[in-house]
Amino acid sequence: MDERARRFEEVAHRFDDVLEERDRRYQERFEAQSKAIEAAFNSAKEAATKVATASEKRFESVNEFRAQQQDLIANFITRTETEQRMEAMRAQLQLQVDGNAAQIAGVMKNQAEGAGRRIASEGARTLTFAIIGAIVAVIGIAVAILVAMTR
Repeated sequence: MDERARRFEEVAHRFDDVLEERDRRYQERFEAQSKAIEAAFNSAKEAATKVATASEKRFESVNEFRAQQQDLIANFITRTETEQRMEAMRAQLQLQVDGNAAQIAGVMKNQAEGAGRRIASEGARTLTFAIIGAIVAVIGIAVAILVAMTR
């Protein structure tokens, strides 16, 4: 029985050695997996930080662009203001058109009156020359009669 006990002890010892070896391997695998998971977690954490930083920069640039657009829009003329200015310009233009129409009517009236005066003036001048011509003719006839009587 001694041999059996010794063999049993030997098998038990080998079994313990195999179990210890497996425990050691499992422990090494566990530690390797833990390191791999920790490395992956750190990489993911770094990537997330980089993405967050990039997003922040992009949003800062978008916000800066929006601020520039707001500044530009603040300087644009509003529809109401444009309509008011257009109405004021229409009123001024209408006043100028009315003034020009009155001036044109006055000029046309003056031209018509001037033409009438010119025609009347020319008629008076022609009448004057006709009267002077008639007087000269009468004087000429009177002189001719006097000359004919004295001869």
